[in-house]
Amino acid sequence: MQLSELSELTDELMGARMAMTRIRFLRTTMVLMFALAVFAVPTVAQASVLEYQMQLMPVGDNGLSQMIVSVILTADTELPATVKVPLPTGASLLWSGEIVGEDPTLDPYREATVTAVSGAQMVEFVLSESRVGQVEADYLPPTRSGNDVSSSLQWINTGEDAPLLVSVRLEPGVSDVSISPSPSGDPISNEVGETLYALESVTLAAGEALDISVSYTLGGASSVGWVSTALIVAVALLLVAIVALILVVNRDRRLKQGVTPRVQEPETDFAFDEDEDDELTF
Repeated sequence: MQLSELSELTDELMGARMAMTRIRFLRTTMVLMFALAVFAVPTVAQASVLEYQMQLMPVGDNGLSQMIVSVILTADTELPATVKVPLPTGASLLWSGEIVGEDPTLDPYREATVTAVSGAQMVEFVLSESRVGQVEADYLPPTRSGNDVSSSLQWINTGEDAPLLVSVRLEPGVSDVSISPSPSGDPISNEVGETLYALESVTLAAGEALDISVSYTLGGASSVGWVSTALIVAVALLLVAIVALILVVNRDRRLKQGVTPRVQEPETDFAFDEDEDDELTF
């Protein structure tokens, strides 16, 4: 095998491995997207960022915090185009590439350069097929105290001056949720019970920071009490069923042995005392 063929094969395997990592990471992700019409074939113009989107999961699949950061270019951006995507300090890049449709297996991986910039990080790579780029990263683990969970980060814009839309995704069954800045509107839930909170869109200049904090409690007291009660009821019903089964088995065993269960007849012998008017004696 020639060196060039080996290099191509290595690139394919790396892309496949990164794609599988991304599929596992995104299997329950609720994605915020604009209409596909925004990304129509552009005329030749200077590249420009329409919006950054960041989704934070304080507790990801691996116990760390995780985040998805998308960069959406304007419809008149000419491809190929180099994009710069912000990441906070402490984040570890998992995947970078382009979003070309609803099937994540078709999204092409793009090799990225990660640079430390102004107290944060900048991920730089080239978009050649789509005007939507995305990076996925692990972040620092959340702080835990019993059932209380909290996570915070400072988001510094190391990209272009553009609006930033932040959302926070929480696992099922949480209570006492507190998010800063405050979410906008009511949260929405997906099919597995996760809840997505969207924050107000904010435009950050290059180098400007936004502090984000999240805290909540895992499972509420009411949820725990309901589970305990349900467990007790289930165990009680199981014991009743076992006792009933034992009685039935013993009865069937006696019947097979020809033993008829004795039924005690009530005592009905009594006599009338002729010396007293209609008085019963036992």
